[in-house]
Amino acid sequence: MRHGKANESDSGVIRMEASFAHELRALVIEDSSDDALLLANTLNDGGFSLDYDVVDNEGDLLARLRAGGWDVVFCDHSLPAMDAPRALEIVRGHDPDLPFIIVSASMSDEQASQAMDRGAADYIAKSNLARLVPALKRELKDARIRRELVSTRQALEQSRFYDGQTGLGNMELLRREMQRMIDRRASFMVALIECKDMQQAVKTSGLEWNPSLWARVGKRVSILHGNEMAARVGEETFALLIAREGDMYGEGVAKAMLKAMERPMRVAGQTLLFPGKVGIANAPGSGVADDKVVYAFVPGIIKYYLDQDPILANVPSYLCMYDDQREHVLANLDKLVVKPANESGGYGMLIGPRATPEERTQFAQLIRANPRNYMAQPTLDISTAPTLVDGQLAPRHLDLRPFVLQSDRLYATTGGLTRVAMKAGSLVVNSSQGGGSKDTWIVDAEER
Repeated sequence: MRHGKANESDSGVIRMEASFAHELRALVIEDSSDDALLLANTLNDGGFSLDYDVVDNEGDLLARLRAGGWDVVFCDHSLPAMDAPRALEIVRGHDPDLPFIIVSASMSDEQASQAMDRGAADYIAKSNLARLVPALKRELKDARIRRELVSTRQALEQSRFYDGQTGLGNMELLRREMQRMIDRRASFMVALIECKDMQQAVKTSGLEWNPSLWARVGKRVSILHGNEMAARVGEETFALLIAREGDMYGEGVAKAMLKAMERPMRVAGQTLLFPGKVGIANAPGSGVADDKVVYAFVPGIIKYYLDQDPILANVPSYLCMYDDQREHVLANLDKLVVKPANESGGYGMLIGPRATPEERTQFAQLIRANPRNYMAQPTLDISTAPTLVDGQLAPRHLDLRPFVLQSDRLYATTGGLTRVAMKAGSLVVNSSQGGGSKDTWIVDAEER
């Protein structure tokens, strides 16, 4: 690898540079020092002040590309260590838009055409270097226009998906990222943070046009909890897209965010406070409906939103987070089924009538240690149906899970999931616990 300046010759003669010379950093891929110097002097005579490096192998080429700062690459077609197509491939892999001009004495028209199809800007014969400066000026202009177009597109992208004050995403970006989470079937929650009277506080302080303030607000929101993204969705409202992991409780996430947002913010010698509130929205598939505690509130939800009483009575449900209901559960562990609030698949539950005294004692300790995580219901004597087991019919407990869908109306599907406890005497129908399923036949679909 060699480095040179275009205003020096091997004879020590200093070429005079015009004050208006255009500075140019060029990477020259060439195995002939004389040809490299000839190219440099041609550019210098054409009004360029050239700073250039000469390389002739892949290793040096990659090293100089990584160093960066190049305006153009000139490349001979045939070198002992590589040829122009290979050099072009390396350059394009590093920078898709860096101008690449082939300067060679031995290249056919067909080879030149193929190289330009692959991304070379031009081909200059060494016997016709008079074309070099005009071709370079044209390509530098085209490259500048391409950069401006990219910059414009990026600015449009920024304005479309990002808030101009805080630098956070906006509602459009939040929707896009939520859809991506849904598409890859990732479980997530959305935290909505409302900073009450934030705009009024900012105006009162006289800092509404202070970019540092809004950057600080954006930074504080963006680092709240380990989030996938943060967005500003209103004048005083922010949203965090959070991937759900393990036993993640919305209440705990909200409390941590409130504590972080309550810290005073000092900007331009003033102390600002942004008291607020946090709401947690769980997306479909995040497991909110698998929280067994929700069972107990279904009649109240129906009454509140529909002003109706449930047609189908709810199974009595006892929430251990309430003192009186917890004491009832502890006193009747031998009669109840106790379930963890946020587990699924039949894991971590106690079927009291079939549990040993030691198992009930252990579960009582778990309930006292974390009451919010447990609820209980009476043990139901669910139906049995003939089931083919090991080539013979035998009774097995089962349940039916119907599906109610909503479009312009609510309707129950003509089918459902019938789950079967494959173990003799077991009441656990979950497939994760060895349960199976049956075809469910609807023999009368007449609406009533």
